[in-house]
Amino acid sequence: MSERSDVAQMVKSTLTSFGKISGIVNNACPPIHTKSFLDFSWNDIKLHLDIQLKGAFNLTQLVIPHLIESGGGVVVNIGSIVVDNTPTAEWLPYNVAKSAIVNFTKSIANDYGPKGIRANCVSPGMTGTDLIADIPEKAKMLTKMQTPLRKLATPDDIAGTVAFLFSNRSLFITGQNIRVCGGIVMS
Repeated sequence: MSERSDVAQMVKSTLTSFGKISGIVNNACPPIHTKSFLDFSWNDIKLHLDIQLKGAFNLTQLVIPHLIESGGGVVVNIGSIVVDNTPTAEWLPYNVAKSAIVNFTKSIANDYGPKGIRANCVSPGMTGTDLIADIPEKAKMLTKMQTPLRKLATPDDIAGTVAFLFSNRSLFITGQNIRVCGGIVMS
């Protein structure tokens, strides 16, 4: 996602196969490495910014002209609830990139809303995916117990919200950061 030429080829292939793009989901994320701030290098942060933010930038910038041409569309960026309260300790690169994604989303919503493009962010809580495979079971259990629904999210929980944002039932929602976290963050 950080290589613009690769993303351009993906967009071209999609248009060749389907004839049109009505929306995109930006969800690329490298593995999270837990370290003390003093042990991170700038390259650790750059990796997350390049894959998450630059990837979203590349795809969104390449697709927006097609969305405008077809009368509008949807951009959904996957954020995280780490931006809402105290950031997760020792996850600096991930935390920084997710914060940027939330504000990137708002900027796209504001700039392209008049062109019929809705941009929203879906921010999951801890979700049962490979991304959390290295998190200790004790930490996962603690998160479950702190969540009012007493469970972690599933990929289907997140996908359902994304599908809603692509549906006609969300036509007046843009610039929002929708938390799908079982109530661990409430606002």
